[in-house]
Amino acid sequence: MVTENQRTALIAISNPITSGRIKTIMKQKGWNSYICSDGDQAVDSYVQNKPHLVFLSLDLSIINGHVAALEIRETDFNARIVFVTSKTRLLKAEDAAYSAGAVGILTTPLTLSKVDYIWNSLF
Repeated sequence: MVTENQRTALIAISNPITSGRIKTIMKQKGWNSYICSDGDQAVDSYVQNKPHLVFLSLDLSIINGHVAALEIRETDFNARIVFVTSKTRLLKAEDAAYSAGAVGILTTPLTLSKVDYIWNSLF
């Protein structure tokens, strides 16, 4: 059960290992998280739940992560979006992050130290 003061994160990442790792890291930070399986579901979930932070990968099904981020941004200009990508797709993620107004980019494999490194810049 999520209380009104509980911070929440939406995780929409195509790789289940990566999404599970983010969920674990966020739990360690005292956040609740929920996982979506595709970009369309992520947008709908954002509109319904208004999470404090969104983690997106570019390679989502139905609609890709870049389009999902743009749609989320359209519904809430203050949305805090973080793209999660491999090092090989970093340039594409940087372009999408700039276009969608994302607050950060994380590269896989994810570690707590990588999240901690950018944590303050997310807010």
